[in-house]
Amino acid sequence: MKKIDHLIALWCTLFVLLTLLSPESGGQNPNSRFALLESMSTEHSFHIDRFTHWGDDWARTPGPAGHYYSNKAPGAAFWAFPIYKILHPLFGSSKIDETHPPSFAYKQLVTLLTQTIPYALISFFLLRALVLNFSLSLSATLWGTVALLFGNTAVIFAGTFFGHTLTAFFLLTALLFSFQKKFIAFGFFLGFALLSEYTMALVVPLFLLLPLFVETEKQQRLLALLKCALGGVIPGALWCWYHTLCFGYPWLTAGSFQNPIFLDVKHLDHNIAGLFSWWPIPWDIGAELLIGGRRGLLFTNPWILLLMVISLVLFIKLKRNNRHLLLMVITFGSTLLLLLMNMSFGGWHAGASAGPRYLCALFPLWAIVGALLYDKIVLFSTPLKISLWITLSVAVIVRGAILATTVLAPHEEWLWSWLYHNFTLAKSSTPLVRFCLYLSLFTALFLYSKRSEKSGRHSSFQGFK
Repeated sequence: MKKIDHLIALWCTLFVLLTLLSPESGGQNPNSRFALLESMSTEHSFHIDRFTHWGDDWARTPGPAGHYYSNKAPGAAFWAFPIYKILHPLFGSSKIDETHPPSFAYKQLVTLLTQTIPYALISFFLLRALVLNFSLSLSATLWGTVALLFGNTAVIFAGTFFGHTLTAFFLLTALLFSFQKKFIAFGFFLGFALLSEYTMALVVPLFLLLPLFVETEKQQRLLALLKCALGGVIPGALWCWYHTLCFGYPWLTAGSFQNPIFLDVKHLDHNIAGLFSWWPIPWDIGAELLIGGRRGLLFTNPWILLLMVISLVLFIKLKRNNRHLLLMVITFGSTLLLLLMNMSFGGWHAGASAGPRYLCALFPLWAIVGALLYDKIVLFSTPLKISLWITLSVAVIVRGAILATTVLAPHEEWLWSWLYHNFTLAKSSTPLVRFCLYLSLFTALFLYSKRSEKSGRHSSFQGFK
């Protein structure tokens, strides 16, 4: 087990290192969250009236007494506030004003301490728990590690304060605590996932199936749900406090007061708040999100599409009370619900960002599902195993190429074409050097891990099959 711990720790360390070697501010999206943090720190308020020049990501309440607020869910700001406040005397004070956001170093350090490192840590402990509880082979562990840390859109944003990586961290942490039957902690982190990304309202009900499945007796299930509710008290109280103070009622969010430039579908007859349009059903956008060249899974995370198909095939082959099956159903169902939401959203492409950003908080869960199913897939079909590795390698290359340039990919151009132009038309060799360094370090650790896998087949310590 020590050898597996060592390998996972190396991968987590490389994840943090390569994220640091690919600095990215992220533009106005993270600035909206930092505006809230700065206002909380210096103005002792949630409104961002002084900082609207930092970007267009704001909402404004009506009337002469109205205020500007961040149009983002507040969970990321609440989570990062203690670190931001502690570091403020070093980076803030007179250096931040109406036209000057926090310095790049300040934003990067806050992101590193509150998002990048926590994601790496939960990846380590969750992968370790999978090995201990489900007896994963080293090959399955390696595949899951690569997919979790290097092969999905969520980790592309690990070095920027977009919030999606942080939401993924909350979901993964909740999953780990569900395995450990620590349901108060489970409820806390699940609540923070919702507080950090409003669309998690579609996911949370499915996640609540986990404690119901882990416990077998009726009374224990009821107690588990009560513990989940107790854990959700703090994020729930923060939700009510923030939204009532800002928008008048706990059920009103920034979307009700959105910056008019983002009301993309207000001209359509069937729209909700000018943001969503359900009819006619936007099948073309669904196709773009799945197989389109601009944001589609096929060109950014093809292994997820393959795993979805494999999951459907294996669905009838897994036992009814199998925990693999439950997590697969939760992940598949959550992805489907977010896909339907994303299809109906006027800004479905998520503006300047790489990959299907509004879906990506769930992608690390697919890495866990893939790791759990990997050994069964190998027994079922060797070509499928090879296909999983090939499609995962595409996502790994995409991550490296994006981090070598920028996450702010335009939605008008095919992603791969845009990446090609970023390298060939670059004014300096820096992007290419970063990409080569990324591939070199990744390949070196991958070959080391494969060598350990081969030696592990002849060893008898726990964790290898």
